Amino acid sequence: MVGNLDFLEKIKNTMKKAVKSIKSNVLLFILTISLIFALASTLKQYSEKKDLKTSLSSVTEQLEDKTAKLMSVTEELTASKDEVKLLEDTTAALRRQVTGLNATMDDLKGQLENLLNIEDTPIVITRTQLQEQINSIKELATVKYIYTNSNRKEDEKTWLWGWTMPFSDTSLLVTYDGTIKVGIDLSDVKIDVDETKRTITVTLPKSKILDNYIPQETINVLEVREGLFNKVTFDDYNQFIVEEKQVMEEKAIERGILTDAHNEAKSIVEAFLKSIPGMDTYKLVIK
Repeated sequence: MVGNLDFLEKIKNTMKKAVKSIKSNVLLFILTISLIFALASTLKQYSEKKDLKTSLSSVTEQLEDKTAKLMSVTEELTASKDEVKLLEDTTAALRRQVTGLNATMDDLKGQLENLLNIEDTPIVITRTQLQEQINSIKELATVKYIYTNSNRKEDEKTWLWGWTMPFSDTSLLVTYDGTIKVGIDLSDVKIDVDETKRTITVTLPKSKILDNYIPQETINVLEVREGLFNKVTFDDYNQFIVEEKQVMEEKAIERGILTDAHNEAKSIVEAFLKSIPGMDTYKLVIK
């Protein structure tokens, strides 16, 4: 009986120990579980903090980028404001100029209207005015006749009674170039102004030879033959040139040089007179 009690006591103690051990193990298990959950929570918080830090860094970079862009836009906006101000100032200056030009235009229009309202007064040209204009030119050379010629001159001496002196024959063969100028003397122009008929009549003098020039350097003596009692002198050369000038003038006149010169003079005088202000209000007749 006593032995059974001891056995039961032992069993009881053993069960107490077992229960105590189970409680300790359960407590340890619970503590372990708590630690695991705490660790998990800590790790989760660490991970979230790391993600948050990464996100914060990214946001900071984006913020810095946006700030830089905002500064750039601000600078551009400032420059644009300066340009806008400059444009406004320029526009204002142009408006002032346009206003001034409009005022000037209005003034000119008024002056033009005043001029148009003035009754036209016919221009009067007097004979004295025209005579002074024409006389300022004096001679008018209208045609040039350029020539080249050669000729032979033969001569001999004679006695007092008209007999030919023996051995006195002379001969010259000469070539030469010359220029004949033909025109009119404008001091001989006659002018008549008929104010009633608004007609101006200009009568030109006849054309004439103004100059006949043979340059000395163009005279070429090809042959000289002298007689025993008659020598060729400088006077003979000069007389020969004088006679040749007369010959060439007659040839030029035969070819109509005076008529050509007169027609040319009419054209030149007409053009000259028509250039005078107010001449278009007259009828101009050139004779």
